[in-house]
Amino acid sequence: MELEFYKKPQAYGKKIIILAFFALIGIFALASNSTKVSPILTELELQEKEFIKFVELYQIKYDDRTYSKKFQAFLDNSAYIRRHNQKSSSWKMSLNEFSDLSPSEFTKKYLNLPPRALKSSTPISVSYNYPQTVDWRLKGAVTQAKNQGSCGSCYAFSSAAAIESIIYIKTGRLEELSIQQIVDCSKGYGNEGCGGGWMDYAFEYAMKHGIVSLNSYKYTGASQNCQYDKLGNGVKIAGYEDVIPYNIHELASAVSKQPVSISVDATVWQFYSTGVIDDDCGTSLNHGVVAVGYSFTETEKYWIIKNSWGSYWGEQGFLKVAMSEGPGLCGVNMISSYPVL
Repeated sequence: MELEFYKKPQAYGKKIIILAFFALIGIFALASNSTKVSPILTELELQEKEFIKFVELYQIKYDDRTYSKKFQAFLDNSAYIRRHNQKSSSWKMSLNEFSDLSPSEFTKKYLNLPPRALKSSTPISVSYNYPQTVDWRLKGAVTQAKNQGSCGSCYAFSSAAAIESIIYIKTGRLEELSIQQIVDCSKGYGNEGCGGGWMDYAFEYAMKHGIVSLNSYKYTGASQNCQYDKLGNGVKIAGYEDVIPYNIHELASAVSKQPVSISVDATVWQFYSTGVIDDDCGTSLNHGVVAVGYSFTETEKYWIIKNSWGSYWGEQGFLKVAMSEGPGLCGVNMISSYPVL
């Protein structure tokens, strides 16, 4: 009986040991799975923290339905930026105020030059003579970059900046001019308020009416009725000149004398941070900016461009685009003009 008694505990003990062994295997398996899931959850949590910082920085408010959509756009854009920055490239991207916009949303909101027929280029044989490098910022002829907001007023920012610069070059006086006046008052010349426009139409308006100071007619980021009649006379220009298109030397020669309004394809500029854009840029013109300088040396060939997306975008509101022949990278050589005093 004793022998039988002691045999039973031994049998049960083996079963307990076996059960304990499988239990330990299960625990290790769960632990292993948890270590696989944990980093994914942590990454999402970190990205949402970054999104919350973004929302707080730019003081954005979403409803519940919009929040998830914008967070997903933020995640997609973050991944896109990481992929670009991992490549061997001459320029870098970073998150900015456009980080919650899909490419289509960004294009619709900020890139909307109206259709316009392109002028044909006439081949010419000219000997060009211009400096290898020019930067009108260093000469005090360029005001700080401003932010157009969600109004499609890039043409007004570009034309006003070009007029500001030529006034400084001719008189030594740098005064910020009213962008809002161009938005509100040049509609009769072919522009469409916040719906887009062209710099030449703004120059035509400035020839007849002049542009008052920025402080006299402040920017609101919305299209309004023209208030010019209440403000008196502004600065008039004598005219404007179109640069011969598809000719890198004509454009460089013009920029060597003064900043020049140019039309570009800015589709890939959304997350530009620093460096020289030298790839992946189209020629479907959708944005108006100002060429304020260039480098045309053996080792460095690029345009210096003033944008209108604020001073936190890019290199304090400016960027560089590589020079190239024909239409130019981002269409830089296609449509450009400058005001004449």
